[in-house]
Amino acid sequence: MVECYLDAIGVAAPGIENWGNLQQILRGEIAYEPTPLSRYTPQSLPANERRRASQLVRLAFRSIEQILSQLPDSGYSSVFCSSGGDYDIFHKICSALALPEKIVSPTQFHNSVHNAPAGYWSIATQNKHPSTTISAFDYSFVMGLVDCVCQLQNEAQQVLLASYDMVPPEPISFSRNVAADFSASFLFSKQQNSKSLCKISVESTPSSNAPNTLSQAALESLRTGNAAARCLGLLSAIANCEDNVALEMDGGHRLKLNLEHL
Repeated sequence: MVECYLDAIGVAAPGIENWGNLQQILRGEIAYEPTPLSRYTPQSLPANERRRASQLVRLAFRSIEQILSQLPDSGYSSVFCSSGGDYDIFHKICSALALPEKIVSPTQFHNSVHNAPAGYWSIATQNKHPSTTISAFDYSFVMGLVDCVCQLQNEAQQVLLASYDMVPPEPISFSRNVAADFSASFLFSKQQNSKSLCKISVESTPSSNAPNTLSQAALESLRTGNAAARCLGLLSAIANCEDNVALEMDGGHRLKLNLEHL
């Protein structure tokens, strides 16, 4: 079993504006109404990069920038995870290649790589610490979390985890259905500090521990319909001061999290 501390949370999805808003929904204090997200303009990017930023980059920044004021000035490692990357850019490039001219926009090619959001974030923050980008299908969030925890057991003092997935356009959506856009970001620390929300102890267990589900049907559909939203089980446990969370992993295992709320 390994341990770390969770210091900050940012989250965005249809009908979910931020962590404070989601806490009220998860506690049943307000109803969940999945109203569409408005277009987001990243504030931390220089003007040129802001103009080039794709929908996926904007989605990732929507939750990361919610915790921007809590990120350390001295730099930090980061882990970005997305099951499919930028489906919208893939669709535009494939459509262009199907035309006689086969002209692909340099900006779209630039945005097509899976670590594009991590690159934009490095530009925005001038952060030179290591950054990892993970794709692990429906287990992308949980594998990103595992990477964060492992880094904190070694040299990293704080790690930013950003998890995001967007709805693909047709015809990609026929093969990979995503229920709704979702983005969540977390700041983890090796040591407890004044901003720590909870202490998390992590261990891998056999699949006999059922993964946490959500009582509200619309939120459960979001959790199961977007790989990034698999973190909703953890977020619900934090919002409701529950002590244990089980997240599904590949290969018949679960990631068991024991929470100590601070």
